[in-house]
Amino acid sequence: MYRRLALILCTAVLAGLASLASATTTVHLTDRALVEGAELILLGDAMEVTTTWVDRDLVTLVTVEVEEVIKGEVGESVEVALPGGVDLTGPVPLAVTWPGAPTLVPGERAVLFLESYGPVAGAFAITGWSQGKFIVQQGTDGGTEVYRSAAIGDEPGEGLVEFMAKVRSLLTVGEEAP
Repeated sequence: MYRRLALILCTAVLAGLASLASATTTVHLTDRALVEGAELILLGDAMEVTTTWVDRDLVTLVTVEVEEVIKGEVGESVEVALPGGVDLTGPVPLAVTWPGAPTLVPGERAVLFLESYGPVAGAFAITGWSQGKFIVQQGTDGGTEVYRSAAIGDEPGEGLVEFMAKVRSLLTVGEEAP
């Protein structure tokens, strides 16, 4: 009888612990879904990075200087909110990271697909987690190339001019780019 009671108790505890565990799952977005889901699409440079608490969540705010707007309207700069960050102001330094979350560092140039981020007035979040960030760098041939943020080195880059034309064609035609 005690063995059965112990088994039931252990099962209940494990079930309770399992309900506390959570994971982040993202759905792969097609190019068309990414363009349609973004309120703002721009080419810009990450400039200033700050970290702040929004309720009980640590959020990194990155000021991005806008070079070119492809969709939407915005001024010379935009605030991009990223999950996690580092807080050195408390009695114990604290860092919060989210696996697969997008990042932006000062000096980084990127094409960003953005949507409003409600908890911070005027700020935007990257659409589709990291899927809405495309890093812009010099290619091996000296030209400017665009890479999916997680794919640098894994796949060849695409020319910036061609990439921007593909995004614009999705805005005007509404068809999936090849």
